[in-house]
Amino acid sequence: MRPTGTFPTRRACWWRSARGHGTGSAISWRRLRAEAGLSGEEKLRSGVIALIDIGRSRPHLYKLMFSNPSADPTALARAAERSQTEFLAIVAELVGERDARRYAALLISAANGVAGMEVSGQLPNDKWGEVGAEDLIDTLVTLIAGSGRRS
Repeated sequence: MRPTGTFPTRRACWWRSARGHGTGSAISWRRLRAEAGLSGEEKLRSGVIALIDIGRSRPHLYKLMFSNPSADPTALARAAERSQTEFLAIVAELVGERDARRYAALLISAANGVAGMEVSGQLPNDKWGEVGAEDLIDTLVTLIAGSGRRS
């Protein structure tokens, strides 16, 4: 496993530093999906870490991104539709269309958990052997990509 914060290619590192902190918009996922120099695994790692970075740097915005307004329970689904479509396409590159939603939900759930653990000071931590967010996401993406190759 690579040390925390390292990337397999210079292009993956460029993507991570250049993408900025929008609101997780479809534009970010669309740009990442179109990045021909990155593998599907690199795209997925970079995108999920970008999402966690929003949780790190703007926790209130991150919380809002995953909150449904009580007055309009469908607002979150409508707001996220474009980015979800792009995200699902990246996941499908690794696991196929049939399994994309299941693995995408797993990735988003993991990102939420990792972001929450970081914000609360539980990651990195001696308890986990100083394992950080990047290490966890790298492991998960590697497992998911391996699953897709076996299908």
